[in-house]
Amino acid sequence: ALAAIAAGLWLAVLRPGDDLARVTVLDVGQGLAILVQDAGRAVLIDTGPADGAGLRALPAAGVRAGLDAVLLTHADLDHTGGAVALLQRLEVDAVLGDPAVLAVAGLDGSAIDIGDRVRLSERVSIEVLAPPIVTRGRAHESTNDASLVLLVTVGERRILLPADIEASAEAWLIESGQPLAADVLVLPHHGSRTSSTPAFVEAVAPAVAVASAGAGNPFGHPLPEVLARYEGAAVLRTDLHGSVTLSSDGERLWWRTER
Repeated sequence: ALAAIAAGLWLAVLRPGDDLARVTVLDVGQGLAILVQDAGRAVLIDTGPADGAGLRALPAAGVRAGLDAVLLTHADLDHTGGAVALLQRLEVDAVLGDPAVLAVAGLDGSAIDIGDRVRLSERVSIEVLAPPIVTRGRAHESTNDASLVLLVTVGERRILLPADIEASAEAWLIESGQPLAADVLVLPHHGSRTSSTPAFVEAVAPAVAVASAGAGNPFGHPLPEVLARYEGAAVLRTDLHGSVTLSSDGERLWWRTER
């Protein structure tokens, strides 16, 4: 499937020679791994579960030898389980995350905190919107709410990656006054009922919503009642559509699914 987003939703053709930045929500089963690529650079956000699905999905996305960085959002194994094997197989220049998360995963790396920005190119950056890590400015109701919330900016286009945050962190983000509106939202916590509150969905107002979940997973992710909150958005699911690739020239935004 192929589509594009500008002011509205419309169809376009991607030519092989197009100079586009790409954000790919990899099909890793019940877990999360998102690849951001531009200008010959590649950053992997989370690695998927320990079964190696993240590592296996990378070659099809154009990564065979190495990555500029791996960024871990939180310690759950469906996000970090593949990290050790991936780092053994690929050259990775930097590992980033909450020091506590890196320690749990048994990895050496550098701390990344709210307000920090990873820049891949002049047009592509990854910014940390939440939570405060080093300062620990607030208590979290759950470890999921301690997830890094990331905003990928490609020129004028915005892709919000909230990892596994739940209602409490969603409310904090809204109250923080940060602009949350985005063209694309990867559903928080895989489409769990503990996330995607109506207020958060309204604040983000995505044209495209992507759910990363495993086929037949025991949690029922993404839940039908949660998907119903995204009425009006194009809803894509890795369990049904495979990997989802978002491509942009900084003004227009296309999406393509593996199946």
